[in-house]
Amino acid sequence: MDVTSDPRFLGAVRHAVEVISPVIRIEIDRLVRITKKDVEAHIRHHDHAIDEGRENYAPKARFGAPMTPEKAVDSLRVLRRNELDWIFFRHWRLREGANP
Repeated sequence: MDVTSDPRFLGAVRHAVEVISPVIRIEIDRLVRITKKDVEAHIRHHDHAIDEGRENYAPKARFGAPMTPEKAVDSLRVLRRNELDWIFFRHWRLREGANP
């Protein structure tokens, strides 16, 4: 399916942009902006998970390299892309054969 030329897709895009709820807009805005605070929180979460793993398995267990700010940004991009996909799937999926 070439969605760029499918009138159902184009109509659904127009409809989604015109009627996006403020709640969804806020959530999308949050997901597309990665702040320094987000990066720091992601690194803390990663470090905490490693500490828990060492407590549960062994103090010298290997859990990979430490999280850097660059890796945290990359990781957040992947996670948030998935979250954005789910927002789309929950709110704007095309119904088979139906118009938007």
